[in-house]
Amino acid sequence: MQTTPSFTEIPVPGKHLCGLTWQDPLLWVSDAQLEEVLAIDSRSGEIVRRVECPAVVTGLTHFNGELLQVAGSDRSLRLMDSRTGEILEEFLNPRPGLQLCGIEATPAGVWLGYEDPPMLELRRFPYLELADRIAVHEPPAGVTMTDKYIAYANYPNAHIHLVDREKRRVAKTIKVQGNPTGLTWDGRRLWYCDHTNLVLRAVDISE
Repeated sequence: MQTTPSFTEIPVPGKHLCGLTWQDPLLWVSDAQLEEVLAIDSRSGEIVRRVECPAVVTGLTHFNGELLQVAGSDRSLRLMDSRTGEILEEFLNPRPGLQLCGIEATPAGVWLGYEDPPMLELRRFPYLELADRIAVHEPPAGVTMTDKYIAYANYPNAHIHLVDREKRRVAKTIKVQGNPTGLTWDGRRLWYCDHTNLVLRAVDISE
């Protein structure tokens, strides 16, 4: 079932939007061409901080108050100081050689989205041990958690899928504008990076 979402847009002066995470009231977006993470005030749309992040690839989340970013050709998970960009710790991609695209840290662990084969995995720190795995039918880009669902974006088909973890299947699919990459939840709406149009868009997923 597909629904028609409502949007809020924030233009981003970036080049290659790839990761997104929320820390009220800021939207943090990573840009693979600028090799930076930008903190954007969701109320004004103004950039309030820039953090250097060399070799940023995709995926962004907050973990223990700091930024956790997928970076490098091996797609490792880089924990960075959100003020200075200093690398605090680095975790290897638990599936070497596979395209890790989306990440979302939660109290239960970190959800990882892989392209091929398409799947969502829950892994626990500090050793990223596997706790759960859900096969999905479209390759994930961004991944996040809402109050009810694991949400993931699919770039080529411009979909956001809401996955019921207990039933282990998609409960709702939303067709969105542009092509979504990074994805996050602000407690009320989903936000995604529209890679094609270089804007952040908010989606209302209420019934």
